Amino acid sequence: FRMLSFTSALTSLAADPEGHLLVVGSDAGCLHLVRAPGWRHAFVADTIRLSDAGVARVAVTFHDAGVGVLVVAALLFNNKIAFLRVHIEAEDPKLDMLGFVDVGGAIEDICFHRAEFEGDDAKLLAAGAADADGTSCVWLIAAPPIEYEAAVAELSRETCPVWSMKVDGSKKPENRISAVTSFSHDPREAVVVGFAGGALKSFPAPTSFGASAAKQAPAEAIEAFPPQGQLITRVVLSEDGRFLVSASMDGSVRRIPIEEGTKVPISHKLVHNPYNGGVAQVAVDPSGLLFLSTGGSDGAVVWSDPRDAVRPPAPGPEEDAVEVPGDQEELATSVDDKDTAAFPLWAPVDLADPDARAGEENDDPQLNAIAMAQRR
Repeated sequence: FRMLSFTSALTSLAADPEGHLLVVGSDAGCLHLVRAPGWRHAFVADTIRLSDAGVARVAVTFHDAGVGVLVVAALLFNNKIAFLRVHIEAEDPKLDMLGFVDVGGAIEDICFHRAEFEGDDAKLLAAGAADADGTSCVWLIAAPPIEYEAAVAELSRETCPVWSMKVDGSKKPENRISAVTSFSHDPREAVVVGFAGGALKSFPAPTSFGASAAKQAPAEAIEAFPPQGQLITRVVLSEDGRFLVSASMDGSVRRIPIEEGTKVPISHKLVHNPYNGGVAQVAVDPSGLLFLSTGGSDGAVVWSDPRDAVRPPAPGPEEDAVEVPGDQEELATSVDDKDTAAFPLWAPVDLADPDARAGEENDDPQLNAIAMAQRR
């Protein structure tokens, strides 16, 4: 294997469906695109600085629009959401920045919605508190069209329509939204929301056009799942829709069956120290039986319920090796993503300016040299 290290703290990561591309966010405001056809050949293919605010969460979804495109959303600590795309079938895939969306709220979590919703473009779920009155809300945001080219930093409502839903109007601390996921196997195209008090409920997908939910009545929950001990940190639906997985600050991870009609957790495992923040993130394999979780100083833990008798799959033969850039051939590669000279802040290119477009199409040799030196 190879070791990739960064000078900033890594806050979130997400992978393409095949696991060959990783999108990694950092508190320096950078997104890194890591190519990993096999970990002996993993390398940083591209880095882009989105903001000085830092990246809080990353989400990705695959969009097959004739050519394979990975749609990326990055939640920043200033509550703006950046949309990007990656043409994964390109010989040299890059992070293509499209712009920012601001729904006017303190966003806690994001997740791509799995269901079709008024069109073919990807839709992103965002959950948090509205700036106007502090009520708990869920927003549904349309990603920019695949062919969109960034001309301005802020994405308009015409480019990225927004739908909203008020979930709770009481403003009680325990009713603050902390996590969200798509629950689209439900015929009502539902979403599942986790709360600071440990509650876990499903709601219809947002359908009220516009980002403001101030005048809306709170939505009625479709159903309530058994609550967890403390704040819900993550909630994930398995790829086959059979299990709902929730994680909490109490250090536990639960697996709730969906298909059988019962909502009683069949697994409830204490994995991470509740006195050190509990579970920070959790991911589940397509079968819903193998988990990867992080929390506190525990690092990453791969585990399963002993009753399931499953083991991580044995590594298969690596695909044809992708040529690693000359500046990353060493066993360990370090990227100084705090260096703003090597990785300047993104700004849209003036599409009407031929010189600007030419500069975008032809890499700056001096900037490339600086980036290469920093990676060394």
